[in-house]
This record gives sequence, structure tokens and C-alpha cells, in this order.
Amino acid sequence: MRLKLLVLIAAGALTITGSLWAERWRADGNNAEQVNQNAPSCDRACLVGLLDQYRSALVAHDPMRLPLDSSVKYTENTIALPLGQGLWATASGLGNYKQYFSDPTAGQVGFIGVVKENDIPAILAVRLKIVNRRITEIEAIVPREPKAALRFEEMGKPEALWEEILPPGERRSREELASITNSYFEAIVHSDGGLAPFDKDCRRAENGSYSVLNPDPNMVWDPKSSFRPFQMGCAEQLNTGIWSYIRNIRDRRFPIIDEERGVVVALIMFDHPGTVRYFEVPGFGRVDNPPEFLTPTSMEIFEAFKIRNGKILEVAAEGGFLPYGIRSGWEKASAGSLP
Repeated sequence: MRLKLLVLIAAGALTITGSLWAERWRADGNNAEQVNQNAPSCDRACLVGLLDQYRSALVAHDPMRLPLDSSVKYTENTIALPLGQGLWATASGLGNYKQYFSDPTAGQVGFIGVVKENDIPAILAVRLKIVNRRITEIEAIVPREPKAALRFEEMGKPEALWEEILPPGERRSREELASITNSYFEAIVHSDGGLAPFDKDCRRAENGSYSVLNPDPNMVWDPKSSFRPFQMGCAEQLNTGIWSYIRNIRDRRFPIIDEERGVVVALIMFDHPGTVRYFEVPGFGRVDNPPEFLTPTSMEIFEAFKIRNGKILEVAAEGGFLPYGIRSGWEKASAGSLP
């Protein structure tokens, strides 16, 4: 009888405790919702300001200068690191080149620029996610290519078209901009320039160097061949099969979309298995791939797109070689994105 009474008392206590936890959960949920409703929004100036604050804290080696969320996540070249390690320990200065990409709707901001690492220049591409004016995600891509970083410094500033606000008739919705960007990656995977809507003046820069419509005779794919793909346009170049060594483009994310400017920032992973030794160019013949594409590698790429009137006008891609098959570190964030 006593045992039965104890069981009933315990059951009652659990019921009361469970009810209290349920009430607390509902209260916490309501409080969180109230905080979100009352939290000041972070507009374009706010987002860019936080990005500049990030850069200053980086060279000061002091992440505590930032308004960090308690759950903040930091990756550098796909690897999750504690803030204060990696580039945070070696950054010694900032370059002059600065390019910002902001999306107040998504609370995300991106940047392409130059950082000095023990006085050696490197490219810095970074994405921040902001919630309630606190930084919850930091994704840094650091191609440690001094010559490429110096190209940015020689340019001084981005092309003016990136900041141009499009007339309403030349804009596209967020969904359309993401779909157009995704079609570009489909065009690469299938070596078919007709799969993406390219502007006739489309240009693409990779780590600060234009890889299409570039008249520089020193830009060659294979020194032994007369094949000159870098002088071609975006669609024409894709149709040659030049990018056939890229066998997979995965973890496609489009975290920053600016409808006013027609700008999208994509973060993706390229896989190069190293098995494609050459490709056949229609009307030309066999072209051998350079040595850097003959070993298994992957790349995490920060790629920005300027889309005007539904057509890709400009592309800027930053990235470097990583171990083959490495994960982006943001797979969960990729779950709802386009394939």
C-alpha cells in the first residue's frame, strides 16, 4: 500500500514537473518570439558595419570585440575552428581592395578582399550571418595565393557595375535569381553553355584574373596547344568542354541575394577526381588538362553573380584547392537549397 502511495506521489510529481517544463518551454518560446519581434533590424549599413568590425577584430586577434552569439560557428577553408585560431592568429594587416555583398532580408553579408598573413598577402572571402544584430555564422575562404591577392590590390576597387541598382524592369525575384545562378553550375557540369542565360558581354574572374574575354596572349590552357579558351565568351568557353574535369558541384547554397542590384553570392564545393586527362574540343581536337587538374582535389568557392534582365553579366569566383571529397562544414544549411 505504501509502495503504491509512493508511486502515485511520484507520478503526480512528474506530471506537475512536466507541466511546469511545458509552461516554461511555452514561455521561453513566447519570449524568444517577442525578442525577435522587438529586435532592431540590421539594414545594409548595419551589415557592412559588422563586416568591417569583423575585419578589424581579425587583425587585432581579438574575436571578443565582436557581438557574437553564444552558438557562433566558424569555419576556415571548410574546417571548423575555435575563434582565435587559424587566420585569427596570423592576420597582420588588411589590403585596400574591398567588395561587399549584403542581404538584409536574410541577415547575411559577404566580402571579397585582401588580408595580410604575417605580412604575406592572401585573398579573404567571408560570409557572416546576423541574427538580432549578433553574429551566428562565420564562413571564411582564404586562398593563400600572394600573386592573386596582389592582383586585387592593383585593381584597387571592384567594377562599378556590382553596386549599380537595377531599374525595376531589369530585376528578378529572389527565387529566379537563385535558379539562374544554379543553371550556371548545371552548365559547368554538363559542358553546355546553353543551359544558363549568359549576357553577350558576360565576364568571369577567378581569384582576381579574368578567365573569359581576356585578350592577354599569355593566358593559355596548354602551352603546347594553340587552344585559347580565355579569349572566348562565357557560353562559348563552356561548350568546349574545358571544365569537364569538374565532375560534381555539391552543397550549393545561395545565402546572399540582392534583388535591387541583381547580385547573388553562392557557396559551393567543386570536386575534381583527377581522372579527366584531356577533352575533345568540337572543331579543334584534343586538349590536355594541366597538371593541377590531374590529381584528386576539391574546392570551396565563394562565387558572386551580377544578373541583369535575367542574364548573367559578371561572375567573380574565389577559392583554392583542398583535399578531395572534403565537406563544406555547412551541409545542414545546404539541405533546402537547389540540387
